[in-house]
Amino acid sequence: METEVLFNSKNIDIAYDSENRILYVNWKGYQTVDSVKAGCDKMLELLRKKSCNKMLNDNRLVTGPWQGAAEWVANNWFPRMYAAGLQHLAWIISPNAFSQLSINQTLAAMNADPRTQTFGDHEVAKRWLIEAKKPQLV
Repeated sequence: METEVLFNSKNIDIAYDSENRILYVNWKGYQTVDSVKAGCDKMLELLRKKSCNKMLNDNRLVTGPWQGAAEWVANNWFPRMYAAGLQHLAWIISPNAFSQLSINQTLAAMNADPRTQTFGDHEVAKRWLIEAKKPQLV
């Protein structure tokens, strides 16, 4: 798999796998409400630019809580991502307990949307995305 680097910053790196049409997002370090919002908006911009519908959202390197942005992510960003065509998001959970709390808060506000699944392993998450089919929403 060869990826094209699309964006790099202190808090987030984004690359694209054209073969599997997956946007790879790697969050790094401590996140603030502003860094989460800026990173999420960049993800949305690049999802649209590449016309892809799958994303691997890797939080393994996140080092603290970001629950101040959790409601915004659930109620603002996710609906915009789904409207832009996102069909499958594999979310790799951070080993940091405070980051996990923020992720859990976001997922609870989303009411377990089947398009988003959490994982502890990068390869398992990637395989799920490659094999994913369009979800059947009820």
